[in-house]
Amino acid sequence: MKLKITLLFGLLISTLSHAQQLEELIEIALKNNPQLNSLAFKTKAVKEGEFQAKSWENTSLGTGVFLSEPETRTGPQRYQLSASQIIPSFGRISARENYARSLSDISHHQWVIAQRKLILELSYLYYDYQVILRQQLLTKEHINRINRYIDISTAKVSAAQSALIDVMELKMKREELLNLKSKLETNQELLNDKFKLLLNNQSAIEIQFDHEFVIDKTLTLEADYKLSIHPELVEFNLLFESLNKQKILNQKESFPTIGVGINYIDVGTRTDLNPIDNGKDILIPKLSLSVPIFNKSYQSKNRQLIIKEEELKSNMVQRKNELESYLHQAINNKKEAIKDYESLEKNIQLANQSIDLALSSYQTNSMRIEKILELQQLEFNYKLKQLSSIGHYFKQQLKIAYILN
Repeated sequence: MKLKITLLFGLLISTLSHAQQLEELIEIALKNNPQLNSLAFKTKAVKEGEFQAKSWENTSLGTGVFLSEPETRTGPQRYQLSASQIIPSFGRISARENYARSLSDISHHQWVIAQRKLILELSYLYYDYQVILRQQLLTKEHINRINRYIDISTAKVSAAQSALIDVMELKMKREELLNLKSKLETNQELLNDKFKLLLNNQSAIEIQFDHEFVIDKTLTLEADYKLSIHPELVEFNLLFESLNKQKILNQKESFPTIGVGINYIDVGTRTDLNPIDNGKDILIPKLSLSVPIFNKSYQSKNRQLIIKEEELKSNMVQRKNELESYLHQAINNKKEAIKDYESLEKNIQLANQSIDLALSSYQTNSMRIEKILELQQLEFNYKLKQLSSIGHYFKQQLKIAYILN
């Protein structure tokens, strides 16, 4: 299964080697996801069409009884048996098999594309989850910091060095953080539910901290720019190939078909005379030729296929342009995420220094608590945004890997 994951999303898994948990989740999803299982069954059903393509038309068997037995020189005709078989024109069976095989290849390829999309969606959720875990931890740390500030302010109030309003302001800030903590827990539960649906597993999802959830500026997936081999574009090549095989099949089916058969007529024995071959049964070999003289469906079908080919060409160009646009957007978004991260890192350092200075001033009664809260809120917001920028970076990296592999 790990080999399959590597083949499906090889560059991503190899470069993000720390995502061991993600690989395990992908293994479960590829095995249990109902949409993938449905497509797998569909592929098997289409595969059966290859065996169906080898079949000939039904053999015709017939019988008839003469209600009024016609008298012949050798005796009365009593009943008739017949059998006939249409013989496929030369190359029709192989053309039908080739077309059926092409449909099977397309169905299998669509199943592979669905696997890739599932991996992408699951990976998005995974990194969203990593962001939530860190935001929860950050919120808890800041709640603990506010509690320490409350203890300091309470002590200062007891010593008549500060106003009670400082303590109340700190408690209001703590309440805001507790509310945010509750919202983050709700978001985590929502992500858990999404995981369960993708994995088709109602068991509790336990995802641990990914300790290498950091931006790697040396990782450049876009260096290997080979958009032409993207599976969604390869699918169009398979569709073109299938269309050509359908054209060949249509041409073969438009050829005249030959039928062979035999009629058997039972002849009774004459009692009034004894001619030569008295009562001799009759065998009639038959040969038929079916020519589509007035059947214009094959010409119409060929024109339809030509139009369909032009439609596929337009769709392929459109999809390639879309992927190009998504790729450029993802590359640009990744660069912006790195810049945001670096800028926020500088601001966080400055905010930490400012908080230390402000706290020292507050303890010496030269500053009110509002300034500390303002700086603390700035630092908190910077850290929240920095976590979001890391998550955004990984999601853009995932998108680039999906497009280029």
